[in-house]
Amino acid sequence: MIIGVRVFGVLSTRFGGTNVEIELPEGATLRDLLDAIDLRWGAALAPEFWAPVDKRFMGGVLLMSEGKDLTEESTRLAHGQKIMLLMPVSGG
Repeated sequence: MIIGVRVFGVLSTRFGGTNVEIELPEGATLRDLLDAIDLRWGAALAPEFWAPVDKRFMGGVLLMSEGKDLTEESTRLAHGQKIMLLMPVSGG
């Protein structure tokens, strides 16, 4: 199955663009997606955003789909699902 990931902010330079597609096996979970991200982009991600040992985002990076935060690694994903990878915003 194909999962679409929309990447915002400085992370888009690490992912090579703002829209990427990741192929996962049927029945894949958020953990499977994080493993695929680590395999393909983990080495390029800055340590303030990516924990290579845990293979997960940190530093306030959010994964969202259909207006909901994706936090549970056991969450099942669906073919064609769109996930947004958001960075915290600061300023005044």
